[in-house]
Amino acid sequence: MATGDQVCALSHLARAEIALRGKEGCWFAHMVPHAVRMALAAGDRDLGERLAASLEPPLQPLAEHAIVAAHALVTEARGEYEAAAAGFADAAARWHDFAAVYEEAHALLGQGRCLLALGRAPEAAPVLEAAREIFARLEARPALDETDAVLAQCSSRRTAP
Repeated sequence: MATGDQVCALSHLARAEIALRGKEGCWFAHMVPHAVRMALAAGDRDLGERLAASLEPPLQPLAEHAIVAAHALVTEARGEYEAAAAGFADAAARWHDFAAVYEEAHALLGQGRCLLALGRAPEAAPVLEAAREIFARLEARPALDETDAVLAQCSSRRTAP
């Protein structure tokens, strides 16, 4: 995905999902939200849903947090913004308590996107600012650029008549 080859990225993700499906394989929990984000960014919601379902509870806290985040991503992709915003808020709190700041920021970004989609720009702005602060501190440029773009949409919607 980083090189712009979505076809290749989806091919690798699909092969990994098949290879690691069921008891024969096991996803590393920390990779699942990232894998789901990649599948959805490349336009393959079905693969994103399969990846989100690849971890089964009950698992260690890391896996439980990853499941919450992955399901929020898929819920957002379905256009169920209210439920996704709640899922992302839950994921952000979990990642915060787990000190996984990069994933916390992604959850905050997702929550902000959903609030914006619901027409709740004043609520979205502080959430997006929190995500932006984390990404800026981590120097996570692609995520920071995405956050800035969503913040710009938020600002334009808050000032629109």
